[in-house]
Amino acid sequence: MFFTRKKICGERLYKFDEYSLIFCILFLALWLRKSLLPFTTYDMGTFYLPWYNFILSHGGFHALKFNFADLNVPYLYLIVIATHFPFTAITNIKLISIAFDVVLAGFTFLIVREKYGQTFVPFLAACIILFLPSIFLNSSFWGECDSSYAALSLGAIYFLSSRRYFWSFVFWGLAISVKLQAIFVFPVLLIVFLSGEVSFLYFFIIPAVYLTLLIPALIAGRGFIDLLLIYVSQSDIYPCLTMNAPNMYQWLRSGCFFNQQLKQGGIILTLALVLILSLVVLHSRKKMTSVRIIHLSFLFSLLLPFFLPFMHDRYFYLADVLSIAYAFYVPKRFYLAIITPLTSFLSYMPFLFGNPIIKLSYVAFAPLLVIVVVVWDLIVDLYLTEIPIQATDHGVKFTGQSERPVTVDEELTDKVDAKANAVPTTQYNKETSQVSH
Repeated sequence: MFFTRKKICGERLYKFDEYSLIFCILFLALWLRKSLLPFTTYDMGTFYLPWYNFILSHGGFHALKFNFADLNVPYLYLIVIATHFPFTAITNIKLISIAFDVVLAGFTFLIVREKYGQTFVPFLAACIILFLPSIFLNSSFWGECDSSYAALSLGAIYFLSSRRYFWSFVFWGLAISVKLQAIFVFPVLLIVFLSGEVSFLYFFIIPAVYLTLLIPALIAGRGFIDLLLIYVSQSDIYPCLTMNAPNMYQWLRSGCFFNQQLKQGGIILTLALVLILSLVVLHSRKKMTSVRIIHLSFLFSLLLPFFLPFMHDRYFYLADVLSIAYAFYVPKRFYLAIITPLTSFLSYMPFLFGNPIIKLSYVAFAPLLVIVVVVWDLIVDLYLTEIPIQATDHGVKFTGQSERPVTVDEELTDKVDAKANAVPTTQYNKETSQVSH
């Protein structure tokens, strides 16, 4: 009995030490962000602070009837709430993004847990997200709001991979309501629909969520048409084919430049690539498993900002997050989770510090390399299988078995086919006896 009690106490102490370390890690993640809060960027001084002060000077919620910001109103609701926090204006604004950092880590935990279950691995993935430079710099140093749409998009991907389609479309409606960049993962929803796994009726959830989130602004007095055209009006604000984004436009000319033909060509090329990849997936007739959903989400979060015009340096943010999830789902590609966030970090440097460590025209080759690798992984997964060769006494023999893991559906199908084609034992014995006689 003494040794049993001692063992129980030892296990409890071990658990206490574990939870203490987890608490310390989370505390350090928040402390890191707190240390970066005082910094004021150009965007903070030019956009976020004036919006914050406009809301304060126009009666809080009542300010929503005016068109004073180039963000959609759901994010402005959060700023209205933040004006009631007992901190400085800059801290209040950045706390919104920091809160979404935590949500982002939480959904990363849930996505990785789909593969690894109740192990330590999902917590490790969440920790990497919290301490990823392109994540904490974006929220607590830069004060940008990319963690908001990325966290909601990740929620949509998680619910999609766990087959909770209603919540997946709700979260995607929330994400697209906050920032248009959530469209980077929309092709995944389209492929899941075209594969016959979800009903078209689910897509009505997206506009329903979007319109519902406009109601507070309508109550405040904002015009309905004005609210619907927010994203249309944003398209002309930054007339640069690339704004420090490490994409293909860096190879055409440095700095901010615009060309109407290149704009149209880039949009058409991107649309064509999305359709080609969708066709590749659909033609394979393979089931959209959790691994393939993460695979495609990561691919499209890279592909769209790389080929689309008007991309900013922060628009690979969602790809940074998904690269971590992809590395845990496909461990042999762990280096992609190093290359992708590093690419974003290098593209942040010119704007934040005026110090381009490496020319962006060179940095742009990194996401292209990642896209090629991920596309190749997709083709191998869907189409290419290796046929092992087995040496025998009679020469070389092809076993006809693939190294690809057999899915549960395929295993059940094989068992049913084997049962249907099996010859009864009694019949086999009679045929054998007749042949022998």
